[in-house]
Amino acid sequence: MKHTVKTTQDGVVEIDVSAQSAERPKLMENLQQCQNGQCGCPTDAYDRIEDIALSQDATVIHMRLKPKDGETIDAAEVEKCLDWMADQGSKD
Repeated sequence: MKHTVKTTQDGVVEIDVSAQSAERPKLMENLQQCQNGQCGCPTDAYDRIEDIALSQDATVIHMRLKPKDGETIDAAEVEKCLDWMADQGSKD
């Protein structure tokens, strides 16, 4: 799984994830759990997020993480979460 993480001027974290077709269903399941408030990532970044938007095309999963008012989302913590998700997918 390859990914890019960038933070916009307004603090939104934008993530693009490229994964093998076999990895994508499990990855989307993990991301949707986070979107639904059931994130298992070993980081507290989730507590700072107001909204998670997910979309995908043929090759890439796109995510936008909007911080709560007065909060900042640490891109390094997001990276840890993505690494954890990749590790979870490889255990299946």
